[in-house]
Amino acid sequence: MLISSIRKWAGKFGKGRGTAAVEFALIAPMMIAIYMATVELTALLLIERKIVAATETVADLVSQESVITPAEVDDVIVAAQRIFDPYSTTSLSINIASVRYNTTSGAPEIEWQRIVGTTGGSSVLTQAVGLGQPGEGVVIAYLTYSYTPMFGTLITDTVFLEEMSFLRPRRSPVVKCSTTSSTCSS
Repeated sequence: MLISSIRKWAGKFGKGRGTAAVEFALIAPMMIAIYMATVELTALLLIERKIVAATETVADLVSQESVITPAEVDDVIVAAQRIFDPYSTTSLSINIASVRYNTTSGAPEIEWQRIVGTTGGSSVLTQAVGLGQPGEGVVIAYLTYSYTPMFGTLITDTVFLEEMSFLRPRRSPVVKCSTTSSTCSS
């Protein structure tokens, strides 16, 4: 009697095990794909937030000066790179420009510009048109970042992010470089 009861219960539980294994085999790939997509999307959103913060920080730090030294520009670049920690900055490009508007024509002209990495996209002078009056200036920070997914190109290819920030100098009409270099580097 005891043996027949055990066989009866074992038969009922044994049938469910195969069904559960088949259901898991069907659902597991979809769950793994959803997990990987969530991880990639979260990382991409974090990088996007970091590029916005770094761009605004660069423009803010430079616009606080009336005359900036090449060493201070280097420090601003390092600050922008530290914002990206713990992510790699090898694909980060930084373009910092102080633009002045010609006193007679009002056309934007580069006072000085520092480029680190390879910045693609539009020219800062093109973007500066119409942002100031003759004799004024503007500080432009343009950052780009190429995000390569953690799981390779399984979900998406490399994503190109860019951000540009414009701020007026706070202490003078134009932020000048302490050297005569047009790149404000030593």
